Amino acid sequence: GEAPFPWASPPPADLRSAGSPEAFLAAAREAGVGGALVVQPANHMHDHSYVSEALKAHPTFFRGMGLANPTLPPEEAIAALEALHTA
Repeated sequence: GEAPFPWASPPPADLRSAGSPEAFLAAAREAGVGGALVVQPANHMHDHSYVSEALKAHPTFFRGMGLANPTLPPEEAIAALEALHTA
């Protein structure tokens, strides 16, 4: 993927810019939407930098949902989720 958000598989070219938090935010505000849930995109797998960046840039508008990595041992999975929560 492209920095700073690595992809497990790239999205279609037309979605690369249309799928930005800023593009969504502009369309949502135009439609009168006051908030939204950002769900971890599957093409980023367990790299949550895209969702984290959106939450940091627009903390009053977005809430986030991540993906737990089922391949990690339980202790590492818990630590990874706790790190996301504090990020």
